[in-house]
Amino acid sequence: MTAVAETAAEVADPLRRAPFQCTQPEVKEVRSALEPEVAALAAARATEEHVLARERACAVLEQATAEHRSLVNPSIALRVAIAEGSYTPVFVRAVRNIHALWEKAEPMVIFPQDRATDNRQHRTRVAAIRQRNPDAVRRLMRRHILEWTSESRL
Repeated sequence: MTAVAETAAEVADPLRRAPFQCTQPEVKEVRSALEPEVAALAAARATEEHVLARERACAVLEQATAEHRSLVNPSIALRVAIAEGSYTPVFVRAVRNIHALWEKAEPMVIFPQDRATDNRQHRTRVAAIRQRNPDAVRRLMRRHILEWTSESRL
């Protein structure tokens, strides 16, 4: 990875740095370190409003799956909705940036056979957040990311 900041705007927003390159394994490593903890915080701090937002985001993802549309935006929206439930703006920004980096590393590919499995996993994690079970959602998120492969998952 090479990152060179040339302007104040680039320093303020690392994704604007040029050149900036990363690999899928690097993104996976960052996701596995960050997203389980963000999801656990979302479960610990869950409000009905944020739980409903995550459930709506799941429904949008499931609808996109049923209609064979791209899952990129709905998938990112779900992850951002989870991060928003942490009530930590830095985490929200980090999750958005991770997925922007992922798209720069390589476009997301989810094979049809993976979609139903992914949707079940998303629903299970959202249910754990609804139950305000940080340990369960942390474990489920970590497993989801570790099961991911560069060929088939975000």
